Order: sequence, then C-alpha cells, then structure tokens
Amino acid sequence: MRVLITNLKNMKKIFLIFISLLLSSLIVSQTLANEVTDKNKLFKELALSTTQVENDYSKKYNTTLDLYFNKIRYYKKRNELLILEKKLEPVISKYNKKTYLSLNEKKRFNLLKNIYYRSKVLSLYYVK
Repeated sequence: MRVLITNLKNMKKIFLIFISLLLSSLIVSQTLANEVTDKNKLFKELALSTTQVENDYSKKYNTTLDLYFNKIRYYKKRNELLILEKKLEPVISKYNKKTYLSLNEKKRFNLLKNIYYRSKVLSLYYVK
C-alpha cells in the first residue's frame, strides 16, 4: 500500500512538471509569434508608406531618403535615429488624432510616417 501511495505521489510530481513545461513552452511560443507579428507590421507599414511617398511626390524623395538612411546605417548612428523618432512621434500622433486631413496634410503625414518607419526599422533591426 505504501508503495502505491509513493508511486502516486511521484506520478503527480511528474504530471505537474510536465504541465509546467507545456505551459512555459506555450508562453514562449506565443511571445515569439507576437514579436514576428510586430516585425511584419512594421515592415508592412514601411512598404506602404514608401509607396505613398512615391505616389505623392516622386521617386526622387525616396532616393534621397534611401541615401540618408543608408548613411546612418553605414556609420551606425543609433542616437540620431532615436532622436529622430522622439521628435516624430508627437507629430504623427497629432496627425492621427485629426479626423480630416487635407491633401497637403495627407502628403506630409505619409512622408513623416515613412521617415519614422525607416528610422524604427533601422534602430530595431540593423543599427545596434
């Protein structure tokens, strides 16, 4: 009888360890999935805003921005990116709060979003 009770206690411990491992692996996989989703959203917004800037202005603007951000990436100026992001965040939130944007405001907003997303992608994934 004592052997049966000891075996049941050991099985209970093994079962609890198995459940805790299962739950921890689920939490880790969910965290990784959220990170990938956030990264995908960021790159999607970057692609959309780049296309919008090209439609609103011309390809010359995108080329100029490419050159600027390539220089930052080459010289690894992370502080410059962080300063740029901090300055753009309140302006972008101001535009987001507006219910109606004129055509010129939409163009400026698209340009600001593109600059913001470019700096965000560089600061998070390329310039460390």
